[in-house]
Amino acid sequence: MARFSYKAIDSNGDEHEGELDCETIAYATAELESSGWTIVTLEVATASNSDPSITATKSPTDPDSSAEEYRLDAYFDSVIERRDQLIPVLTVLTDALPRGTARQEIQKLSAALKNARSGSDLSSRPCAIRWLPLLLTGLTEKTATERLGNLVAIAARDSRNRDDRRRTLLYPMSVLLITFGFISLLCGFIVPYFQETFEEFGIRLPASTRLLIDISKLFTDQRGSTITTLGVASIILMIGGRLWTRFALSNQIFGRLVAGSVSNVIAMASLINQLADLLRIGIALPDALRLAGKGCEHSFFRAAAEDLAQAAQNPSQALQSSQAAGRLPANLIHALTAGPDSTPHLPLLHQLGAIYSYHATHRTSWTTGAAAQLSIVIAGLAVGFVVIALLAPLLSLVQGLV
Repeated sequence: MARFSYKAIDSNGDEHEGELDCETIAYATAELESSGWTIVTLEVATASNSDPSITATKSPTDPDSSAEEYRLDAYFDSVIERRDQLIPVLTVLTDALPRGTARQEIQKLSAALKNARSGSDLSSRPCAIRWLPLLLTGLTEKTATERLGNLVAIAARDSRNRDDRRRTLLYPMSVLLITFGFISLLCGFIVPYFQETFEEFGIRLPASTRLLIDISKLFTDQRGSTITTLGVASIILMIGGRLWTRFALSNQIFGRLVAGSVSNVIAMASLINQLADLLRIGIALPDALRLAGKGCEHSFFRAAAEDLAQAAQNPSQALQSSQAAGRLPANLIHALTAGPDSTPHLPLLHQLGAIYSYHATHRTSWTTGAAAQLSIVIAGLAVGFVVIALLAPLLSLVQGLV
């Protein structure tokens, strides 16, 4: 049982504030709406007045523990309390799903739910944040079936996008690696014979041929150091790529110039869809922003969502005029303030999430095709360079004989 604090308005327009104990936030929403009240805010009770049964791993009196962290962990604490009910349902659901990423997602969620030591531990699992709306509603309510279908569909679509992104890298990398291997063999075994022929005839070599011979020496005279250098460079590039992605350096350096990149559009689609689902079950906007920011797994948007959550807690400033609003798309800020009294407009938010999801799929497909064609062009240019570099001196020799 968890305790929720609420602010609601009755049919006469009078405002009510208080707390109530319910199993999930969905039950709390139903109880308030059954009284004919319109919910203004509904969230897990703060540390000062929360029920001991939902105490998070971090005590609210700890000096390094903020009220926001405690409140977010409390959502997951309420899930932990019901995991004995949830895990069997998730297991049955896993068996009913066909093999694929959607099934793997549910299996990963079941494992995270089973192994989590506390709500704080569970809140660190991206899969738990992703499926939190479903876990909070309880899997047995009428709306849970519809939400489950939507989340499985989203998981399947995101899986296809991830597979497409992998293919985006796999095909061009395969082409480039084969090209590199082919040129390495030429430089190591074929080019030296041409070099000897050119020296015997005293042919004046063009710049392209001299460059090719210099490259060939790297694979013959300096083979050991060349292999070591290539290995070290590959490791550095891999680590650099991971760090670049992890800290979203493209956004930090280029800002809005990369706003339409594939990774940004995919992360924004994930953030908006999660945000819409969290708001739909009654989680307050600041908490929903923090959870959705963590769930999108993009450091730039996670920080932007956290800043916007801080701004949303300030009632004296309009959300759209805050400095944090400039870090996120204007259409998202509009959807978050287009409802009555500048509250989130949920239908608009869901529609916006669907639009970004479509753009994410389209961008992934376009990038897949473009990367494949680009790799073929690069391979053709590399092979063409080798052929021209080897044939140019022979052509000059034939012209000299004529």
